[in-house]
Amino acid sequence: MRSPAQPQPSWPSEARIQRALQHQQAQPPQQISVEMPRYDTIAQMLDSPATGPETENHSARPLNHVWFEPNGEVFDDGDRVMFSAGTDPNAGHRQHLAHLKGSLTDIPIYQHALYRDGSPDEFPDDEREDYTETTLRASLSALGVDDESMLEEQFGIEQPLDMEAVSEEWAPYESKTMFMLDMLDSLPRLRLSDDHLRTIIWVMRECGTPDVPAFSQLRKVQNDMKAELKLDPEHHTSSSGRHFYMNHAVKLFALDWSNPLIRPNMQLYPEIDPTNGISEMWHGEKWTKELTENELTPMWCNFTRPGAKHYYVREITEVDNGSFVLPLKWVVKEGAVHAESRKLHYSKTEKAFSFADPGTFYIPATSLRRNILDLQLSNEVNLQFSEIVGDRTLSPKPSPLREKADNQAMFRIQVTVWSDDVSGNVSKQYNPHTNICLQNLSLPHRNLTQEYFVRFSSTSLHASSSEQFVALTKDFDPEIWHSTYDCELEEEILFQLVPHVLPANNPQQSEHASHIGGNGLYNCRRDKLGRTDEEKENDEGYTSLFRPGPSRQVCETVESIKDQLRLACYGSKDLVQLAATQTGVKDKISQYWIEVLIAKAQEEQHKKLFDRTMRDPILNTRMKKEEWSKKREEIKRDIQDDLYKWIVKQPPESFEKLAEDDRERISDLVTITAYFWEHEVTSGSSQWFPSLSLIMQVGINPHKDTPVEILHTWLLGNTKYIWHHTNMQWDNKGKQLFAIRLQSSDIAGLTTPKPRANYLVQYKNSLIGKHFKILGQLAVFHLHDLCSDLVFSIWKAAGELGAMLWFPEIRNLEQYLIDLQICIDNVLTIWAEIDPAKIITKVKLHLLTHLVDDIHRFGPAILYSTEVFECWNRVFRLCSILSNHLSPSKDIADSLGGMERFKHVVSGGWWKSGKQYGQAGPVSQKPEQAFQHPLRWMAVDGRK
Repeated sequence: MRSPAQPQPSWPSEARIQRALQHQQAQPPQQISVEMPRYDTIAQMLDSPATGPETENHSARPLNHVWFEPNGEVFDDGDRVMFSAGTDPNAGHRQHLAHLKGSLTDIPIYQHALYRDGSPDEFPDDEREDYTETTLRASLSALGVDDESMLEEQFGIEQPLDMEAVSEEWAPYESKTMFMLDMLDSLPRLRLSDDHLRTIIWVMRECGTPDVPAFSQLRKVQNDMKAELKLDPEHHTSSSGRHFYMNHAVKLFALDWSNPLIRPNMQLYPEIDPTNGISEMWHGEKWTKELTENELTPMWCNFTRPGAKHYYVREITEVDNGSFVLPLKWVVKEGAVHAESRKLHYSKTEKAFSFADPGTFYIPATSLRRNILDLQLSNEVNLQFSEIVGDRTLSPKPSPLREKADNQAMFRIQVTVWSDDVSGNVSKQYNPHTNICLQNLSLPHRNLTQEYFVRFSSTSLHASSSEQFVALTKDFDPEIWHSTYDCELEEEILFQLVPHVLPANNPQQSEHASHIGGNGLYNCRRDKLGRTDEEKENDEGYTSLFRPGPSRQVCETVESIKDQLRLACYGSKDLVQLAATQTGVKDKISQYWIEVLIAKAQEEQHKKLFDRTMRDPILNTRMKKEEWSKKREEIKRDIQDDLYKWIVKQPPESFEKLAEDDRERISDLVTITAYFWEHEVTSGSSQWFPSLSLIMQVGINPHKDTPVEILHTWLLGNTKYIWHHTNMQWDNKGKQLFAIRLQSSDIAGLTTPKPRANYLVQYKNSLIGKHFKILGQLAVFHLHDLCSDLVFSIWKAAGELGAMLWFPEIRNLEQYLIDLQICIDNVLTIWAEIDPAKIITKVKLHLLTHLVDDIHRFGPAILYSTEVFECWNRVFRLCSILSNHLSPSKDIADSLGGMERFKHVVSGGWWKSGKQYGQAGPVSQKPEQAFQHPLRWMAVDGRK
């Protein structure tokens, strides 16, 4: 194996300094014996006398009191000898040693970072993140390596990657050392800065590690590999002109198919009547009943058979017994794939097919014998539907997907899209970033609770999640299929992504649904309940808060946004605010354009109504008040129509992406309603309705598909309210008594750690989710004489409901939902007795009433809890701290894309290099032992 050239360092190591001193001071071997002392540090060694170590025999040295100065002068017992023996040949070396000693003494890392047990509290909050990197940079500068060229000279010479020199065992790396350095740079929770890596490379070279690459060579190899995996972030500009970079979902999830740790666990079909109860997202009613054929995997194939045939939905298919069926969708039943089908009858007289039974039934997919292509070749039956078949969408021809597939398998997987505002700092100084992360819902929940399966997509300091969603929608285009390598089938396949659910905290979910938020009069994103506080306080209004109200409809939300845009074109800010208040609809992106429209409308109105030089000449004549008002309203309406036609073409770059006929049609529209509903999603329309563009594209409904998230709604909602109401009545004695009781809790049978009772009581108003989870399980056993009977009752009711919400498997869904509804009613009823205003002012309590519908549609509530994303935010913060702070969106996306690359390589994933697919060498694949914990992944139940 060929290794990069390794030039000698330009400043000496300790061993070289010792050899230099020995050579300078040593006498001939027959006169003295030299014994070099041992030094604890380099600085101590440099502090040693320039004359070197003392000899054992002082009498044998007649010139013991004579010495040379660096400038060439000679002294005897302190008296200068007036002759010169020439310049000391080691004078330059001595000066270098003095400079080196001063550098080592002065650098901060030598004084503090290495030899000091410092506490994080010693650093100011706004400086802690940059301290280590700054001191490392200062250290390297003090050693004379303060620019890139010097670094390459000191640490190695960049050489192009020679693929012939790549070790088969460590492929695609040139050497084991290159792999190890890439590993150090790619661990999610052990982030290193560039200066850290440069220092590590220097240390490795000084220790004699073989094949140490240059820093720039390491970066080049990483970038080349990332380009091969197609993980470079893409630049986007939102409709409001904000720039950000995105790792697209299609590229990230393409890796799942070629990852042998992930692909075997992927569930490609919904499962009905699970034998072990409802425990996965694909058991929920939305996946099993609501999704259409355009949102589910369209085909099935028995890949265990050689020359296996592809069977598609809505194609006439023959069964083993000679009968015919029309598969409608593929499902898993009793552990095997079945086709939900309608039975067909073939009339030999009419030579056409008709439905033999109005209902559907399930048939094992393995019992299918001939697909529609086989039937076409056989000419045994006429592939035609009878006139009595009422469904005109049925076609006797092969599915149009077959032409797109070109004999490749086609699959669809469901994904979750999560967004949140996250601080980019570890310190208390808030540095807001809006993040988008993804997960593959075709994987079991036991996998999705691990950070290994969280995929980062994008972040921005300026662009909102709605603006980033617009860029993400192209990954969900139903007309585009994406190619990747399936490591299980060992062939290329085509796949699509379908967004399934939008979990987040409540303000973020309101933004997804274009909702005004929890402080509005209509404060529920899910239903239309709401009015003024006076109306909510009467019997009818108050009672309505204990049940879900009439559901919000997507079409009504879209119309409300259009009405607000229309009012903005009229130039009335008050009317826009009134419309938002009365409907509870307020879209994040359209707000930007509403402000633009109001400003433009008012400017135009001023010109055409009050500027005598520019307005209509008729306004300069004497007019009656009624005529003036009528003319004024006419002008304002004209301005409104002109601005409404203008806004549908904004921003121009999005409008230009439309097809020519679409641009012509939209230019002629006075209202854009017809355009939106005839052309479901375009680059021009989705700019205003980012979440709604997902709806119209693939059928996601942000009013229904933003389920109640138990971390933010239950733990940081109801449990937090109860805890605050309870402890606000305690004095110091009560707090101390509760802390003693809580600390003595027996936690046998619980997975929670021992409670830090004193901390929970001392910082009672600053607790987070994990603390409320402990209190929800243990506090009720210690409050019997520390609160009123009514408060004690709500602790008991909340404890019972909390236990119901954390059910991992639901065996009897019908009975479970009945019990769940009773528990919710108990909690809300007791709250109404303790503090009736809580029901009115706290929307999180009302949202509990929607839990029954959510669990029915999606499965157990823990499936869409966001705890794993909140934990993963730690990884993001580390990347943010070490970003270049010039283009953080790109730099963070680039860093996290590099982690995905390394994670894929070390997991044994396949990728295309040139025209062939390959994977890492056998030694580079270390998923089972060394990399499980650092990559935040582990095998579960003996399965990968």
